[in-house]
Amino acid sequence: MTTQPPGKMAFMLGMAAQVRARETVDGYVETYMRRNPAALKALEAVVMQLTERSDHLRFDHLGFVAFGGMDGPGYKPIADVFTGLGWQERDTFELENGLVTARWYQPPSVDFPMVVVRELRVDRFGEECVEVCEKYVDDANDAGEETTRAAALTGGTPWRIEPGEDDLEVLGYYSPLLAWHLTHGYAAHTVAASVTGLTKSRSSGLAQSGERAETHWHVAGANATVEDVRAVLERHGAKMEDPAVVMSSDGSMRRVSTRGDGGCP
Repeated sequence: MTTQPPGKMAFMLGMAAQVRARETVDGYVETYMRRNPAALKALEAVVMQLTERSDHLRFDHLGFVAFGGMDGPGYKPIADVFTGLGWQERDTFELENGLVTARWYQPPSVDFPMVVVRELRVDRFGEECVEVCEKYVDDANDAGEETTRAAALTGGTPWRIEPGEDDLEVLGYYSPLLAWHLTHGYAAHTVAASVTGLTKSRSSGLAQSGERAETHWHVAGANATVEDVRAVLERHGAKMEDPAVVMSSDGSMRRVSTRGDGGCP
């Protein structure tokens, strides 16, 4: 009986973990794109016009939503999916005057996106929200941990009850994210691609006999900007947020946002 050398065995295990991580990330992204064909079309346009190869596109982060402030699955199942694959929990932020607790997870390498999970504190939205959510959370508890774990892995809902229109209307009144999570569960709510690494073509216009002659060429190393991405998205009919380009609160980053086909950003 032969055994693998320790170094080779560790390498093989590391490669297997990377494959699982890639398959997991791809699964959430593919589900998101199926539900948001306009986003898929816009992303394909960005790849065609602002990259030399499709694998130059990198995802900055994936965003998820969970109910909190209740005796239920909460954010842990989706967090466990990623921490089990090498992501590490970092900072926690209180947002929306304490209605949302956001946690972000650092990926195992630069080849993978960060993960951000927004925990919606249902108990702080009011008793009406708690009453609506309780029956679904109770059903998830009754279904058991295996069902919840499977829902997190596949981007599904941990409750077996189909959301009622009246319940969605109530939750949507307080926050569209509450209604979104009730409908989509642990599916990715946000898929953010990074502008870093994108390149662009430049053009120059020459006036000749009253006509404009245009020559296009690619400039190696000409980095694309957020405005370049916005221009591509707008040309291809993406539903833009207002404003389309937003500066982060600490002034370190700008992002361009589109709205999903379901109405949520």
